[in-house]
Amino acid sequence: TRPSQRFYPFFSNLNNIIRMYPIMSPSHLFLSISLFGADGKEIIEKQIGDLTSPDNRFLSVNVNSIASNAKIKFDDISTFAVTVRSDKKIPTRVSHQLVYGIGTLNTSINISLHNPNVFVQHGKKSFKWGQAIIGPSDDSLVGIVADGCENPSIKIHDTKVTFFDETGKILEKNFHIANGGGIKLQLSEELKNRITVLDGQKYIWLTAESESHGINFFSVSFNKNTTYCSGDHGF
Repeated sequence: TRPSQRFYPFFSNLNNIIRMYPIMSPSHLFLSISLFGADGKEIIEKQIGDLTSPDNRFLSVNVNSIASNAKIKFDDISTFAVTVRSDKKIPTRVSHQLVYGIGTLNTSINISLHNPNVFVQHGKKSFKWGQAIIGPSDDSLVGIVADGCENPSIKIHDTKVTFFDETGKILEKNFHIANGGGIKLQLSEELKNRITVLDGQKYIWLTAESESHGINFFSVSFNKNTTYCSGDHGF
């Protein structure tokens, strides 16, 4: 019966949307969204509604609207957390869509929430990798979050982020990420002195490492002209 939860980066220049469909094992779930600052402290928690599975009704929540209605500045939000509770048992997998976008075509990233009943090996470390795109008309945003549900026993993650292209490693940076908080990187800014994008589109690989588990990776790539977006979680 313990709640399931997961943290995601809040991109202030995008719409941040959660969609949850009634595709879980039979259950009645109650959904809330919490906003967090870069220090990992909760700013606000908002009860969103309930979802019965199976059913013909789904939930769609625009996290930006929660912040706007509460008069919270977007730039003050580092991460948001999705929390699901139940008066009975929680399904093992609570899956949903993580949607980021600025135009007519948005991301559709399938994610499942964490639950504290899932076994975690002692001494487990974080190693996540993913891909992003950069080019004359393309750019990418990358969010690295320290998930306070996946690992509630740590205060700060000392995190190394490494960038690669087809030639190998091109940049390495270190960050201190408060648990519950996150960092957001824009490839065009991070790599402006490292690569030339005028020759065409380039694929960039990134890794995020920490000595403690709980670090997660999300990316959003977009075309500057069409504003079409695609995205993925880290692996």
